[in-house]
Amino acid sequence: MDTDSLAPLRDAIARLWQAHGRETPLEGLYLTAVSAPTGPIHAVYRPSLCVVVQGAKISMLGDRAFCYDAGKCLIASMEVPIRA
Repeated sequence: MDTDSLAPLRDAIARLWQAHGRETPLEGLYLTAVSAPTGPIHAVYRPSLCVVVQGAKISMLGDRAFCYDAGKCLIASMEVPIRA
């Protein structure tokens, strides 16, 4: 997907983030925004859809790396322990 076509979504997310932070007025919709790379995070992905609108993300499931950048997404259909 052309990253320029993500600009309206990116702008809408930025407005929601500034107004509400992680928890939005829409039940079940959570936002995450970082301005610099983070160190490894150990977590459990709950069933979810993660859409990357800017930058990139790497998630490790065991020894397997899943890389996705702007315009790509990750769907977790069940709880999965990861390192991201």
